Amino acid sequence: MSGEDHVLIKQLESPSSFLTPGWLAFSATLRVLDLKIPLEVMEDVLPPFGKTVLTNLENLSMRIVIASLSTSVSPILVNTVLPFINAHRLSIISLSFDMLENDNISPLLAGIKHMSRLSSFSLKQPYQNQDCDSSGLYHFLSEHRRQLTSFTFCPMTPFGTNTPPIILSALAFRVPLPALQKLSISLCLYPGHWAYTRFYIGQFKSTLVSLKTSNQGFHPHEVAALIEVFGQSSPLRELDMLVIIFAPSLLACVAQNLPELNTLKLKFIDERVVNPAGYHNDDPTQLSRVSFLALVLRFLP
Repeated sequence: MSGEDHVLIKQLESPSSFLTPGWLAFSATLRVLDLKIPLEVMEDVLPPFGKTVLTNLENLSMRIVIASLSTSVSPILVNTVLPFINAHRLSIISLSFDMLENDNISPLLAGIKHMSRLSSFSLKQPYQNQDCDSSGLYHFLSEHRRQLTSFTFCPMTPFGTNTPPIILSALAFRVPLPALQKLSISLCLYPGHWAYTRFYIGQFKSTLVSLKTSNQGFHPHEVAALIEVFGQSSPLRELDMLVIIFAPSLLACVAQNLPELNTLKLKFIDERVVNPAGYHNDDPTQLSRVSFLALVLRFLP
């Protein structure tokens, strides 16, 4: 259900009576629900609280956006969205929030009760400054720390903000996730951010099977330093990173430290091998001198 539908919904004399038969018809079979509608019509669209429960709902994703700047976000999240999520907390396996508004999602996250089957969580939201409220995220991750196997985190920098806050220094990112196998993290890296990024990812070196990072790009020596955190005994099998420039030493580092890697995706901002700005001085012929016989790569795009 997309945002374009909200105009039609508002034109209905009784939106809930129009949609309720559909919720009733699919209440026992609907497994995936992807809501991309403004918060203003959320109450009209969602099943009436306490009357219809989607008993087998497993994947819930929501784009949190408003149609009018005068709309207050928090009351709708707490009074409409939260009861719906809690009503389906026993069946949901995957939960995803795409927060387009620069508002506080903490009250929603803090109010979500324990979801016994949850294994995957994704959060995309703007961060205005270092003091952004992450208490709700801390509560949510703490509540589900033993069961999360997949975590996607994408903090967005609001337009006009030159230097984003060091998000990973927040207490929420010190919550241990001992079962985490898949981590996708998108960060705008500035001086001072790299150390937090390496430390955070390094917490999961003994459990991660898949790692994807999206940002402004790592320097080759930063990628090498991150790869070395894992070591040869790492269970990591998939690595997807954005790199500023190609360096033969990167592949050499992968071959030496991650010989069991199955999938390697390296995207490059600069297609040249040698960076004129002097980030590294790798010899392009070095690649021919590296042995990759130990690698078990199955996919190299």
